[in-house]
Amino acid sequence: MAEFLEEPEKNCEISSWLWAVDSFPYPLWLSYRTYLRAGLERHQEFEQHLWPVLLETVGGKLSRADTTKEPFNRCKLFVMTRSPDLASDVYDREALTRMMAGFYRGLYLGSRVALLTLMLSIVLYVCKQFGFEWWFNPSLQGIGYVALISIFSLSFNIRLLIKVVDNFRILRMSESDAVFASYLIALSLNSEQA
Repeated sequence: MAEFLEEPEKNCEISSWLWAVDSFPYPLWLSYRTYLRAGLERHQEFEQHLWPVLLETVGGKLSRADTTKEPFNRCKLFVMTRSPDLASDVYDREALTRMMAGFYRGLYLGSRVALLTLMLSIVLYVCKQFGFEWWFNPSLQGIGYVALISIFSLSFNIRLLIKVVDNFRILRMSESDAVFASYLIALSLNSEQA
């Protein structure tokens, strides 16, 4: 397997496949990256200490994210209680991930409001064209401006949503990487102190 992994074109194929199929907390991706970055000795250490935790997080198979949170959070808690220096990196990555999730939620809601406003302006325009009278009398020009602003806002939000979604997986992988790398370091520090 080592010969297979050392060929660059095969690495690209494996990376693309892992990127597409691995789910949170990305056990296959972390194992593969550990092997490529740190070599066989560190990879064996990874498999000895962290692989059982990762298998527990995904129930021994690739599964949904709702079954993976508890062991992931246990590793995070272990790092935060045993090594405050390592915990700061974990806090930073988690905060960045949460911020990006907040951006996503805000953009999603903003897109829904822009779509609703656009639909309302279209309904008003059609009603105005057929001569329906309202208790207020909007001008066609005003309705057009509202529709134009809604279209601009909707397209801008959708473009930003795509960017956020593209970057969110990278940030989540980075957070997972930081938690499990810090967990391994905290384990080794803990065993040295004992």
